[in-house]
Amino acid sequence: MKIAMPIWNERISPVFDVAQRLIVLTIEADRIIAREKKELGQTPKEKVQALIRENVSVLICGAISGPLALQVNQAGVELIHDICGAVDEVAESYLCGSFLSSRFIMPGCCRRRRRFQGCRGQMMDKFI
Repeated sequence: MKIAMPIWNERISPVFDVAQRLIVLTIEADRIIAREKKELGQTPKEKVQALIRENVSVLICGAISGPLALQVNQAGVELIHDICGAVDEVAESYLCGSFLSSRFIMPGCCRRRRRFQGCRGQMMDKFI
């Protein structure tokens, strides 16, 4: 399985739509076995193509526009958005199943906390 996070200064980039770099983590048996930094491209289409090319299963990101979120979902990538924090801390929390910690929810997104349930941040609703 591969999870990806857009990065800026080793933190999750605040807005996926303008992010330029991505970290792709390869996961086996709930452990990170590989990590690679990749360029994302400039356009929404290039960003989605990068996720597909890297065979990403889950995208963890900060804010994302509705149209781009729809494209990511249509590409078959699980989207977990409105997340902030250091890449390593978020990845570790995701793998440990304690991902629901409010410390990773972006400021100003408190009403969206209810949208997450279960292990690994599975979403109850579609993007609002």
